Parts: sequence; structure tokens; C-alpha cells
Amino acid sequence: MDTLFQESYVKHTPFYHEGVSPIRLGEAGVPTDYSVISDDYVAVGALLLLLVSILTLTRSWRFVCFHGRNLLRTPRENSIEMRETMKEVQYQIYFWVQGVIILGVCTFMLSREYFGTSYSLDVYPMMGVFTSCFAAYYAIMELLYLIVHPVFFTKQQRHLMGLSRVFLTATQGAVLLPIMLLGIYGQLNPENVLRSVLFIVISTLLLRFYKVYCIFFKKNGRFLQFFLYLCTLEAVPLVILTGGLYAIVHFLKINI
Repeated sequence: MDTLFQESYVKHTPFYHEGVSPIRLGEAGVPTDYSVISDDYVAVGALLLLLVSILTLTRSWRFVCFHGRNLLRTPRENSIEMRETMKEVQYQIYFWVQGVIILGVCTFMLSREYFGTSYSLDVYPMMGVFTSCFAAYYAIMELLYLIVHPVFFTKQQRHLMGLSRVFLTATQGAVLLPIMLLGIYGQLNPENVLRSVLFIVISTLLLRFYKVYCIFFKKNGRFLQFFLYLCTLEAVPLVILTGGLYAIVHFLKINI
């Protein structure tokens, strides 16, 4: 049958080799599952993030030290002026974007570890979906701040809070990079990656809440208003983000 098939069709194609037997010996190989460690694009992206982060930190070290010293201090509205240059603002925006990308990649890694590896989307679209969720979260939060803060707080208070919020979010993006690298190439346990990411994110949130209290509410002692502010403007969007990510994972997961 094989000989007849070769003579009738395969022989007249460029794929026919007379000295090769059509019968294959051995067993077919089983393709290995996708791994972030062996992904060349992720490796190049992580290397670029690392190099740019090192260069950015060396150029903005003065600004980082200044904000680090004043992180837990209660600023006075009439004594704090704009101290960062345009370059330093750009550096903070870069770390903000870097943090969004890293959160998307880490969420992708943890979803494959805890919820399975079979999804209806490919690897890079999945990373893009998670990254877009975090980008939308930060964009919506800034829009809410822009709408709500002018109603209740002064221009100087909003200015001080904006500086602190951008700095804390940028710092979170810078600190998350070593965690991602350890999770991918340092063989760090996924549970430890999850704990580390949660620790960094929660610490950033607590510091941001502390700055909110110091700038907006401490002067008048309005603790009840501070509690309502956290519940409505901070906790609700965070819960929606968490629930949205959980729903996306289960919607895209293929149950075999």
C-alpha cells in the first residue's frame, strides 16, 4: 500500500525521497508545555526593564531620597513646593507603566499556577488582558480623584496628595521588578511570589492611606469621613478589580 501510494502521488512531488522508508520508527515526541522561563520575548523584555530601571534610578536618586525622608512626615501646606523636574516626573511615569506591566505578567504566571494552563487565548493576549485590567484600574482611579477631590479638598492638598500618590505607585513598580525576575529566573516558589506581590501592593496601599489621612483629614480630626473615603473611593474599585480578574480567568479557562 505504501509503495503504491509513493508511485501514484508522492513520487511526483518534491517531498519524495527514494532512499527513505515511509514507515516511521520510534514514538512521536510529546510537546512541552509553555514556560515563561524559556520565552525569548519575556526574557528580552525583562532585560530591557532591568537596564532602563537601573539607569532611571541612578538619574533620579536625589528625588527618591527626598521623598523617602519625607514619606512618613505630615507635610505643611504652605511649606512644600514642587521640587521635581520634568525629567523626574517622566521617570515616575515610567515606573508607573512598568508596575502595570509587571502586575499583568505576575497575574498571568499565578493564574497558570493556580487555575490551570489551558485558556482560550494565547500567551501574549492573556498577558495583554491582565495588563489592560490594571491600566484601566489606575486610569479610572485617577478619573475618580479628578472628579471627587476638587469638591472636598483645596488645590494645595490635591497637589500634595498627587505627588505622594505618583511617587508611591512608581516605587511599587520599581520594587516589583526584582520579584518578577526571581519568580521567572530565580525559581522562586509561586506561593512566595504571591506573598511578595501582595506584601508590596498592600504596603503601598497602607502608605497611600496614611498620606490621605495626613493631608486631607488629620488637621480637622475627621476620622469618620476618612473611613467613608476609604470605603467608597479606595476599597470598592479594588474589590471590583479583584473580582474582575477572577471572572476573566474563569471565563477564559478551558475546562477539560
